[in-house]
Amino acid sequence: MEKSESIAFVMEDYCSELCNVLQTNGYTVTLGWKQWEEVKISVCYDYIGRIMNNLLSNLLKYADKTKENLLDMGICQDEFFFSIMNAAANKEQDHRGTGIGVHNIEIMMEQMQGRCEEECGEESYRICLYFPLEKSENS
Repeated sequence: MEKSESIAFVMEDYCSELCNVLQTNGYTVTLGWKQWEEVKISVCYDYIGRIMNNLLSNLLKYADKTKENLLDMGICQDEFFFSIMNAAANKEQDHRGTGIGVHNIEIMMEQMQGRCEEECGEESYRICLYFPLEKSENS
């Protein structure tokens, strides 16, 4: 069941936990935002919890500990985005995995009327989640 909540209410604890676990495990994390936007998104908490756990698991498995992990979020047109960008570890071997986790994220995002984009470059990796903004009662 989806609930309409402020972005801070939905994402703050997940982002804090993500940063804490990464830093505890020796990763460098940089945040690309200064404050939470005052808008709402609609999410299914079962899905968003699973999505964030999957993202954390993938970072711990595949991200290069010696490189920065950039977490960013913001508003682009009528969507809220949350992205993670990092360098892939051990490029000589294929460490991308099976892709099942990202595929599951895509399915859960679609169920919440959102989307997921993944960009895999030679030197970096980026995954971005897009959530449609809730229409305000004044618009």
